[in-house]
Amino acid sequence: ARGCCTRPGKMLEEIAARYAPQDMLRSGGGRVDGAERSRRFSLLHLDEGEDYVGDWQASMRAPEGSLDPYPGAVAAADSNGKLRGRIRLLSCSVLFDPDDIVVPMLKFPLGSVRRLEALGGSADAFELVCARTVAIRPGGRDVDYTVDPDALKLGAWRFNLSHQPAGKVLEPLGQLIAIHQIKSTPERRSALETLRVAREDSAVFNRRNLTDPETESVCFEAPAAAICPLVREPGRLALTDRRIYFQPINDATGGCAARSHGLAGIGAVLRRRCALRQTGLEVFFKARGDAGDADEGTFLGPSVLLELRSESEREACVQAMFGALAATALRRGDGDDKAITGGAVAGSALLEGKIGWLEATTAAWRRGAVSNLDYLLYLNA
Repeated sequence: ARGCCTRPGKMLEEIAARYAPQDMLRSGGGRVDGAERSRRFSLLHLDEGEDYVGDWQASMRAPEGSLDPYPGAVAAADSNGKLRGRIRLLSCSVLFDPDDIVVPMLKFPLGSVRRLEALGGSADAFELVCARTVAIRPGGRDVDYTVDPDALKLGAWRFNLSHQPAGKVLEPLGQLIAIHQIKSTPERRSALETLRVAREDSAVFNRRNLTDPETESVCFEAPAAAICPLVREPGRLALTDRRIYFQPINDATGGCAARSHGLAGIGAVLRRRCALRQTGLEVFFKARGDAGDADEGTFLGPSVLLELRSESEREACVQAMFGALAATALRRGDGDDKAITGGAVAGSALLEGKIGWLEATTAAWRRGAVSNLDYLLYLNA
């Protein structure tokens, strides 16, 4: 018995595509008739509150009959019935992303896993039995997810890693499955949060991602997350005397190891709220066209919204950035560029406003002078 998922993937992607940088969203497998590899996997395919853990090149052998609803899937497999692709481990599921887009991406919720077993005599293989599967974007089409709630009767799904031992996947996968067996929702969320923080804390900024590693000096570095509609991408924020960098923990989108922008191209830096906490920082670029191209390692779009761990870390970043902007203006000397770069500090203060709008709006809402809808729109502005 198959049914449609209540979360329509097409609608979500249309919403995010209107506002979000595509280098942050798209990635993954897909090759049809020798055509260029299409980007099918998206960070939008993560469920709400789900985090990206890692990925590995692998092949999958599906249970007999499981891919019958998808014409061409059998022909996409090799002589041993294996489909090539990538295993993408998420905090609440494991997803197989086939190279051939004729075959849908297959998601296995960790709470529905009934058996996970390494195969004897093969160091790179394991089997997974799951009571529920989710098929995503068959043929590369933006259609509703297809859920099979009776997948247990299909049997085991076999996976072979291409270049690494199965333990590389089984260790973190087994740990996450154990967490999803916890009955208490608060305890389960707390355990997942602990793992997330540990992953983010273990990341370090790679100086090889600097545009000029020999001369650039890092003046601020901290864990952060790039935020866009429906997507939170954790990584490492670094500020040098010349550029701002964001290095994702996992290059899940396949865009680049780090995105960056020169300080001379920054027009303003604004403090923002994220989830009603004073931890956000939005960096505006002078013009949309100056944002560059993702393939060259630069941000897309007119601005980037970053979330830091605490208000104190956010303030330290703001002060470091203002200092770096002022130094950049002095280093560039006289001229229009100096005026624009030095004006970034003044422009930031002007755009932020320091007249207590949040407190005044909250007081008006409490008095009933502002509707719930208008208040929510203001909080999310």
